[in-house]
Amino acid sequence: MHPQAPTGCHGDIIRSHTVQRSRILERLIDSTNHVRTFHPLDMREEHHLRVGARAYPRLHRVGWKRASTFHGFCAGHDVAVFRPIEVVDFAASPEQMFLVGYRAACHELYQKDASLQSSAWALEHLDRGLPDGAQRHLQMFLSSQRAQLLAGREDILAAKTQYDVALLSQDLSDFSAVVVWFDGDLSLATTGMFTPDTTLDGRPTQNLLDFSAAAQLLSIGSVATPTGGGVVFVWERTHRAITRFIDSLLAFPERRLPSVLAEVIFVHIENVYFSDEWWRHRTVEQAARIEDLAGTHLDAGRGFMPEAYRHLPWRVTGIQRCESL
Repeated sequence: MHPQAPTGCHGDIIRSHTVQRSRILERLIDSTNHVRTFHPLDMREEHHLRVGARAYPRLHRVGWKRASTFHGFCAGHDVAVFRPIEVVDFAASPEQMFLVGYRAACHELYQKDASLQSSAWALEHLDRGLPDGAQRHLQMFLSSQRAQLLAGREDILAAKTQYDVALLSQDLSDFSAVVVWFDGDLSLATTGMFTPDTTLDGRPTQNLLDFSAAAQLLSIGSVATPTGGGVVFVWERTHRAITRFIDSLLAFPERRLPSVLAEVIFVHIENVYFSDEWWRHRTVEQAARIEDLAGTHLDAGRGFMPEAYRHLPWRVTGIQRCESL
C-alpha cells in the first residue's frame, strides 16, 4: 500500500493494525483477550441467492492480536509511516490526524480488492447446480454487484492517491479534519471510510448514481486518551458534500453526539470492535438497533437519520475543527 513500494520495503508484509492494539484494543478486551465484533458480516450461501440481500450481523469474538488487521504494508513502511500515531500520544497534530485518515483509506482499498476477488470467484462458481433460470438471475445480480464494486474501487483509489501525494510531499493542506473528544469508557473503536450522500437531517449532498462524478469520501478513526478518547474525521478540503455532512453531525447537541456517532459508525463501517462489558449492558432494544444498523446496506439516495438511543457512556469534552491541515 505504500506509494513507493517495493522501493524502501524491509521485512515481510505484516498484519498491520487499523485500530491500535496497545492503546485502544487492550481497553476493549475481555478476560480471554478477545473483543466483540460483527466483522466480517455473515454472507452465507442462501443469502447470496436473494437479490438485494442484506448482510446478517453475526456477533462473535476475535483475538485482539488479529482484530482490525490487514496485510497492507511491509514491516519497514508500517513503522516508518505510522510511528507518529503508534508511539506518540495523540494530540491532534496535523500529521496525526492525516495519518488516521490515511490508514482508513489504505484499509478501505485493501477491503475493496478483497471483495473483488470474492466476486470473481462467485461469478464463476456460485451458480453451479442451479436451474437455468436461477443461474441467469444470479449471474445478473452478481454482475451488477461486481460493476458497483469496480466503480467503488475507482473512487477509493482516487482518494488514496490524494493521500499518497500528501504523504510524500508532507503538504497536508488539502485535507480537513474534525476531532470529537470525550471522557468515559472507550467501549468501541473503528477505522474506516464511507461515502455519505445525505446529511443526518435528510438533505442530499452528492449523487452516487452519477458515475461521471467522483464520489467524495470521508475517513473515520478512533484514538485514545488517558480518560477517554476521540473520534477523528478526515476528508479532502474541497469536498463540500462531506463538509455538509460534518456540519449536520456537529449540529446535534453534545449530550446526543456520542450515540449519534455510534449509529453513524455501525451503519457505515464494518471494521468496528467493542467490549463484551459494553455489549452485555445493552438493552434488548439497543442491541436490536445496533444489529439492524450493522446489517443495513444504504442504497444510493437512501438517507440515514439517527434515532434517540443512548448507546455510549461518553461525555463530549471538546470539538476540534481544522479547515486545513
